[in-house]
Amino acid sequence: MPKDKVEVPCAFCRGTGRSRGAVCPVCRGAGTVSLSAPTRHCAYCRGSGLQQRGSALTCGVCGGVGWVTVEEDAVPCPPCGGTGVEPAVLGESQLPCLTCRGKGVISAERAKKLPPEKRRPRRRGRGYGSGEVTLEY
Repeated sequence: MPKDKVEVPCAFCRGTGRSRGAVCPVCRGAGTVSLSAPTRHCAYCRGSGLQQRGSALTCGVCGGVGWVTVEEDAVPCPPCGGTGVEPAVLGESQLPCLTCRGKGVISAERAKKLPPEKRRPRRRGRGYGSGEVTLEY
């Protein structure tokens, strides 16, 4: 395997290669998936690989793998606070964040270019950690 690739366990089938009595559609029965490094758990599905808990649909951000490829200099996404979910003006949004595309992180260079109103981190009760984000520019 090339140096810039990493094998990650398939989240959709939990590394078994089988899902709901059939060959896993994500890893095609291998139990692992090869991604470009660096990687991290998908913020949008919280690493489950599922669109919603208990669903048979794969996550639209990671494709069911449960992992995403990120930039080397990745920092938490300010608009979504690293949750990967689009901040809603009214009500609760369930769409992937438009800034980070659901990954929960963006490159440090891109974070510096965000307009001031998008640089303020949002606290959300969803995702990894406490939802608090520290940004350094």
